[in-house]
Amino acid sequence: MEAPVEPTVFIAYLAWSLLSIQGVVFTKYVISVHLSSNSELNNSTSDLGLVEQELTARWNIVFMLCQAFPSLFVMLYISVLSDRVGRKISLIVPAVGLLGASVNFCSVYIFELSAPYLLIGNLLIGLTGTPILLRSGAAAYIGDTCKPEDVTIRMAILLGVVVLGIALGQLLFSIWIETTGFLQPFLFMTGLLVFCIFYIVCLMKDSIDSKQIKETSSFKGVIEGFIDITTRMLFVTKALQKFCNMGDSTLIYLGLLSTVSNFIALATATANTVYVVIPLACLIYVPKAVSQAQLSNLVEKQERGALFALAGVTDGIGFIIGPFWTNLVYSATVKYAPNLIWYLFAMLSLITTVIVICIHVKYGYIDATTEEVESNEKDGLLEKPK
Repeated sequence: MEAPVEPTVFIAYLAWSLLSIQGVVFTKYVISVHLSSNSELNNSTSDLGLVEQELTARWNIVFMLCQAFPSLFVMLYISVLSDRVGRKISLIVPAVGLLGASVNFCSVYIFELSAPYLLIGNLLIGLTGTPILLRSGAAAYIGDTCKPEDVTIRMAILLGVVVLGIALGQLLFSIWIETTGFLQPFLFMTGLLVFCIFYIVCLMKDSIDSKQIKETSSFKGVIEGFIDITTRMLFVTKALQKFCNMGDSTLIYLGLLSTVSNFIALATATANTVYVVIPLACLIYVPKAVSQAQLSNLVEKQERGALFALAGVTDGIGFIIGPFWTNLVYSATVKYAPNLIWYLFAMLSLITTVIVICIHVKYGYIDATTEEVESNEKDGLLEKPK
């Protein structure tokens, strides 16, 4: 029995919740310690709290950029490279980056170093693709190893593991840090990431057969492969006509309806009705899981790395643009229409729904039921999983 890939994703996002999300709190702590030890600044500044907040905000913006921008290019290169040298590289590289960042954060805490030293850890996370690369690699791995009819549920589980890792990390580490400080969580995460790398290297089998791996893996060849698969994916919509049943498409519509309803509920909620939002949001991630599963079935095994590279880069761009756009709109409208941002999100989700409907009307429904997959395998359109 093959070792599942989901534990590596869970550990990576657990680490990200500590090193990146709780890292904001750690940055504030480091700056606070540095300011309190600077006697000249204490004598010349009356409001250290304001200085601390300003420095924390500036450094956190720098750290976010250090993670976001390098990761876009690294994700493209490593994910496409995984089509040639095996999937493990897209799992190991981000895990090593997170391990290096965890060691860096431990060193900053133990030796009471200043905030600029945290650049090392954040750059390591960015230059190794962030956990988004690991998740993209895991999605390609699932596409390689699963039967086509099981891919949808595995993709849904994968996204559920991502959400669980972030949510559990936020809860666990916030309580742990408040109780014992930062050192124990950092040491724990360092050990967990060492285990994660051992798990990938020693317990997981690569999903690409060594006989299928190309001998040459030059930078030029990888970039050419990425450009080729990108071009082909832009014009692959005709292939969607192969899948014309109502299985997964229904889930996509339910997920989009859940998203629109969730944002409208948030916009109109009061203190007594805000709990209605929770059940409405339960299907938000379904369209993404279903879409990834179906796209995985549309390409060959040697092209899935490039496919999920595109998905990962799209996520990365969203992480950069999303918070900036949201803060800009909210700060401009909070005095006059504090709930406007939720209505805008609902409108964007509705536009997405209309786009999906148009695609389905023009090209047919995007489904891969068991009967279709078996038929395609018989016709040689899909590679039968080993």
